[in-house]
Amino acid sequence: MHFITPLVCIICIFYTMLGGLKAVVWIDFLQSFVIMVSSIAIIVLGVIYAGGFGRVWNAGVEGGRVDLFVMDPSPLIRATFWSVIIGNVFSWLNYCAVNQGMVQKFLALPSLNHAKQALLLFTLGIFIIKTISCFTGLIIYATYMDCDPLKSKAIQRQDQLVPYYIMDTAASIPGLPGLFVAGVFSAALSSMASNMNSLAGTMYEDFIQPCLRRKVSEKVASYILRIVVFIIGAICVFMVFIVEKLGGILQLAYATSGVTSGAFLGLFSLGIFFPRANSKGALAGSISSMLALAWLVVGTQKSYATGTLKHVPLPTTADGCSASNVTLTTTTTTAIPIELPDSSAPEEPFILYRISFMYYTMLGTIILIVVGLIVSYFTEQPDPDMNPDLFAPFIRDRILAKKKVTDKEQEAETELLNNSNNRKMSNSKVEGSKAVTRYYERSSAGVVNRVPA
Repeated sequence: MHFITPLVCIICIFYTMLGGLKAVVWIDFLQSFVIMVSSIAIIVLGVIYAGGFGRVWNAGVEGGRVDLFVMDPSPLIRATFWSVIIGNVFSWLNYCAVNQGMVQKFLALPSLNHAKQALLLFTLGIFIIKTISCFTGLIIYATYMDCDPLKSKAIQRQDQLVPYYIMDTAASIPGLPGLFVAGVFSAALSSMASNMNSLAGTMYEDFIQPCLRRKVSEKVASYILRIVVFIIGAICVFMVFIVEKLGGILQLAYATSGVTSGAFLGLFSLGIFFPRANSKGALAGSISSMLALAWLVVGTQKSYATGTLKHVPLPTTADGCSASNVTLTTTTTTAIPIELPDSSAPEEPFILYRISFMYYTMLGTIILIVVGLIVSYFTEQPDPDMNPDLFAPFIRDRILAKKKVTDKEQEAETELLNNSNNRKMSNSKVEGSKAVTRYYERSSAGVVNRVPA
């Protein structure tokens, strides 16, 4: 892994530097077919080897692997129906709505309708991939339900389970293990290239370009972007050697991304849905959200490391193993386990550390909106001439309706004022004509002898 990972990352850095967004999109498109074909091949082969779809499904049901409707509303349970549905709604909303990589692709399309169509296709593709992934897990369980490779020491970590399964069942079929490896690399390269490209564009626009004393040419800007991509890629390669020591990748990814994803989603939601919000509230809410989630994630990971927080996995057995079952052994360096026993640690961790990691994005979003609105309420008033196009459609309609009412009120006040001024002028003319009449009447009677000044 320490040799292959840097090599693959270098390839990804190279084509991202040279091709930019166009290369990223086209390679993503081609890689998606590799991912689909390799995944479907695994499913078909696995169902055949396991004895059919019915046996795979029944094994999952009997083993408690298809418990989809755990309806306990407690957020302290790691995976329930509610945590998966609600938590994933916030996570995917962040990824699809405000993630720079997705927004960059949307803006590259010619119209809003094209963006909507692309999003629908993306949703369909994600649904297929997630379904395949879950069913692959059921196939592996049905295959090894009586002989857990982890307990039989055939593998050292859970992350090695799928590769072990592929080599155990498909090694005799020429090209299939290679196709699977290509699918894994395609998924990894797709995410890495997209993130590197979007991050480089953001850093250049928001941090590098404002610091330049004069406007540079497109050629110079292209060179700067390539350098930024290279630096980001080098950091990614370095982080590989750290991440491998931190245990299960899924929970780690959800937890660490939750620190910033909640703040991102909350920040955009605050601006889109709440006209009363201002920049001071947005800044205070962002800082509060990220600090709170960082404290929660660090505390939770520390509880895992000390053993005060554990998630008991579903039972497995190695009773059905024999010498012939263990077809592969690995010599990879084992990672530091995430759950270390500690007899001196307290039995119960802090209650907030027990919150399911799937709720992290939602928590960050709520914290930012609440703090942002409170700070905005006690600080400056929003600009009365705010742009309605920056708000959600139903908020925009309210702003425009309110603006129309205000305009009508102003027109009515102006008309009333004009009418009042006209009446005053009319009264002044009448009084003036009366005064002239009285003057001539007195003059003709000999009371006035000279013309008034």
